[in-house]
Amino acid sequence: MENYYAKIKERANFMSKNCVIYARYSSDRQRDESIEGQIRECTAFAENENLKIIKIYVDRAMSARTDHRPEFKKMIQDSAKDSFEYVLVYQLDRFSRNRYDSAMYKAKLKKNGVKVISAKENITDDPSGIILESVLEGMAEYYSAELSVKVTRGMTENALKGVWPGGTVLQGYKLDENKKLIIDEKYKPMVEYIFTEYINGYRMETIARQVNAMGYKRKSGKPFTMQSIAGILDNEKYTGTFIWKDIRIEGCYPAIINYETYYHVQELRKLRTKKKNSKSEIYQLSTKLVCGKCGAAYIGMSARSSNGSTHYYYACYNRRKHNSCDAKNIRCADIENLVIEHTYKMLQNEFIINKIAQQAVRAQNIPQVEDNTLERLKSDLIAKETELNNYMKAIASGLHSASMNAAITDVENQIEKLKQDIAIEELKKPAFVITEDHIKFFLHKILKGDHSAAASRERMIDTFIRQITIYDDHLEIAYNYKSEPPTLNNMQVIKSSLSSGMVDDDRIELPTSCL
Repeated sequence: MENYYAKIKERANFMSKNCVIYARYSSDRQRDESIEGQIRECTAFAENENLKIIKIYVDRAMSARTDHRPEFKKMIQDSAKDSFEYVLVYQLDRFSRNRYDSAMYKAKLKKNGVKVISAKENITDDPSGIILESVLEGMAEYYSAELSVKVTRGMTENALKGVWPGGTVLQGYKLDENKKLIIDEKYKPMVEYIFTEYINGYRMETIARQVNAMGYKRKSGKPFTMQSIAGILDNEKYTGTFIWKDIRIEGCYPAIINYETYYHVQELRKLRTKKKNSKSEIYQLSTKLVCGKCGAAYIGMSARSSNGSTHYYYACYNRRKHNSCDAKNIRCADIENLVIEHTYKMLQNEFIINKIAQQAVRAQNIPQVEDNTLERLKSDLIAKETELNNYMKAIASGLHSASMNAAITDVENQIEKLKQDIAIEELKKPAFVITEDHIKFFLHKILKGDHSAAASRERMIDTFIRQITIYDDHLEIAYNYKSEPPTLNNMQVIKSSLSSGMVDDDRIELPTSCL
C-alpha cells in the first residue's frame, strides 16, 4: 500500500495546476511592452513549472501602493471560485508595494487556497522562504516610499520657485520657457466671461452652452460642461495665487480674476447650493408629475401669503409659462401625502411584494435556460478520478502492463482537460446574484421606514413611482413594475379632486430658482 500511495503522490506532483497571471505597470513612463514582457516571463515560468494559465489580469498605469486596481480586485474576487491555485506575478512588487495590503490580500488568497508566486524571485516554501519574501516586499515598499519622497522633494523645490508642478495647465494660462504660468490671451476673455455671467445670475449649464457656442474648447478638446464650469469658478489659482499641497504663494503669476470677484462667486456658490438642496427636499415629486390636460410637466413653485408665510405647490408648466392650460395648481403636501399613503397601503399586500421581487430578479438578464455544463464537467471529473484510482489500485495489487500505462496517461490527460474546463466555467459565473429574498428584504426595509421622514419618502418615490398624471378629478400612478393581470395593476387610478389644495391665483408666485 505504501507503494500505491507513493505512486499517487508522484503522479499528483507531475499533474499541472491552474494559475492566473497578474501584470501591471504604474505610470505613463511605462507602456504595454512592459506588460507584454511580464506576461512573456510569467508564461515561460508556468510552462517550466507545469502550470496551466487560465486567465490573465492586467492593470495599466496603476500604482501597487494602492488597492484601487479593478483587475486586481477582480482577481481576488475570482479566487473564491476555486478555479485556480496560484497567482503568478513577474516580481512581488507587481502584486503590492505595501506590506499591510500585501499581507491582507495574501491572507484572502490563502483562505481561498491560492498562493502568490514570483517568476523572477525563486522563493521556497520553508521558513527561510517566508523571510526572503518579507524582505523583498519590504524593499519594494521602501523603494516606492523613497521614490515618492524624492519626487515630492523635487516638486516642492520647484513649487517654491513658482514653477508649475505638472499636470494640466489652467484654462486661460500657458507655460513660458521656465515652466511658469503666463496668461493665454485667447482664453482669458472666456474665464472673465464665466465669472461675470455667474455673478449675473446665469446657471452653470447655460454658461457652458454659451461658452461652447463661442467656439471655446476644454484642454482635452471636449466641450464645456456644468462640472468644468464649476471647476473654473472654484479655482482660487485664477487670482494669481500659486497653490500646491501646503505651499501657497500669492501674486506668483498674473491674475485673471481679482480676489473680490473670486470670493463673491464662492458666496454665491454656497447660497445657491443650499437653496438647490432645500428645494429637492420640498418638491419630492419633481420630474414625476404630468398634466393630464396638456401633457406638460408640473414644476415646483412657491407663493407668499399676506401674513408672510410661504406655501409650496406644483403648477403646470404650460399654465405657468405660456398661459395655455387651465390646470389647477396643487399644494405639495396634499398630493405627496396622497401618493405616499396609497403606495404604502398597496405594498402591505405580501402577494404584490412577491410579484415585484420576481420581476426585479428577472431584470438581472440571467439566461432562463439553465446551463448544466459545469455540473456535467464536475460529474465527468469524478468519474475519471475514480477510474484513475482503480488503475492505481490495480498497480498496487501487482497488475502492470504497457496498455495499462497508456490508459493511465490518457485518463490523466482527460482529468487535466476537465479541470481546466471547470475552472473556465467557474470564472464565467457571476460573483453575486440577487435573489427574490434580497429584493423582499429591501422592500420591507422601505416599508418599515418613517412615512413622515423626508429620506423615507424620497426613497419610496424614487424606488416605486415612474409617473403621475394629474386630471381634475383623479390621478393615474404608473409604478416601476409590469402589470400582471388580474392581481398587479399598472396604471393605478386614485379618484380624488385636489381643488381644495389649490393656491389662489392672486397670490405672489416665485419660481423655485428664487427660493
